[in-house]
Amino acid sequence: GRVGSDPEGKEFPWAPKPVNELSEGADGINDSPSLVVLAEEQPPTVKTEVEEAITAIAEAEIAEKDGNDDEMLFFTAKSNSGVVPQIRKLCELGEASAGACQMVILDIPDEGGYYVCEDSGKITAGSIRSFLDGYKNKTLTRKQLN
Repeated sequence: GRVGSDPEGKEFPWAPKPVNELSEGADGINDSPSLVVLAEEQPPTVKTEVEEAITAIAEAEIAEKDGNDDEMLFFTAKSNSGVVPQIRKLCELGEASAGACQMVILDIPDEGGYYVCEDSGKITAGSIRSFLDGYKNKTLTRKQLN
């Protein structure tokens, strides 16, 4: 996925990014818990804010990694292409709207579990951290992929 999204080789060597765009590929999403922020219909400024917030959390998670936890992957969806429509369908999230971003944790290795952030407010580093902490502390409601 990384090679195909960089045909000119500007990002070579293709080291893993802390956050990946789902429209460019979903490498690892079937093998590791993955936090996804869906922002397809948002204005560019909101997409940039979401990208900055999730990147800050992803980088902090990578730095704190102690080798005992499952690796959490981080994704954004800034366009409705690639696997984005399938994720929306499987998680029963409905159509993207200009009104709000949506956040979900896919835990496919846990027999297809997923968690939807019920807070419909603005996506910030704080809201991402709170959602991630809820997942780690097992306080979120687990749902089953269809």
